[in-house]
Amino acid sequence: MTVAAVIKSMARELGISQTELAARARMSRASLSLKLNARRDLTLPEVERLAEVLGITVRDLLNRVERAERERAERERDHAERERDHAERERERVERERAECTSDLKYKEVEDGKYAIADKPTGVILISAAHGSIYDEDEPSCATPTW
Repeated sequence: MTVAAVIKSMARELGISQTELAARARMSRASLSLKLNARRDLTLPEVERLAEVLGITVRDLLNRVERAERERAERERDHAERERDHAERERERVERERAECTSDLKYKEVEDGKYAIADKPTGVILISAAHGSIYDEDEPSCATPTW
């Protein structure tokens, strides 16, 4: 957070309008607006006058800026950590679903070159086929494999 942002926030909390703040700090309202909205830089004498109007010292103002910056950085770290945790949980969920999908299938070679894939819980054969060369037709196996 910038010095200007802290000044703007404090004035809002104290119920001091920008016009009143500018008048008390001996600045034009337009100039103050540009500076509080980060379009121009505040000078040290302006910061001193604004801090006085807000009833704090420049040191206190800078401490507030530092504290606000630490809090912002902490929020960003927490957010990044939550995002990493969420991504990890999502990866684990996808892996679990993938494992559940494949764990319900059973592959078994029935005879030389013939195989079957069945649903484990029910034993229903989903695929029964024979390996062949690219020149041979694959013939489905009619025999029910024994598991």
